Amino acid sequence: MASNIKYAVSATPIYTMSDAEAASDVDVIAADIAKTVGGSGSSTCGYGNIIGFANDATGTPSYTDISSATDYDVGSTAVSLGTFTSSKFVYIKHSGFLFDTSSTLGLATTAKLKICMAATIADATTIAVLNAGDAIVLPYNEAVTPSLFAAGDGVAIAVEFFSVQAS
Repeated sequence: MASNIKYAVSATPIYTMSDAEAASDVDVIAADIAKTVGGSGSSTCGYGNIIGFANDATGTPSYTDISSATDYDVGSTAVSLGTFTSSKFVYIKHSGFLFDTSSTLGLATTAKLKICMAATIADATTIAVLNAGDAIVLPYNEAVTPSLFAAGDGVAIAVEFFSVQAS
């Protein structure tokens, strides 16, 4: 029997009505979309070669050192998150902390983290810009070898991630 990862995503567009529109600030579902949107799925994978976690049944992430990429402006250089050979699923999270060591978090930070598809940052290669605590998942329902890079906005952010390979 094959192993798998189940994932889900949802988003609720919120519009805040100001004091001028209501008795006080009130959050409502934005009329432009008028509903919560989302989806879910699963990706069949194997767990023999995971990158990004200690792989020792402790659930310990191995934070990536992006200290050489503390400028995420267009034209700057991002750092590779690793070699994602035959990946079926990738998870990336802005830990909300600075990098200290691969197993220890540093001080808290609110700096943004940019995730890109190329070492040289360009608008066209930017996948996401994450705030502290934000995360993304990239399901690949066939084995691929994506190039994924990260850069912090002025600081070295501890990036939590994992990649699971095809079964």
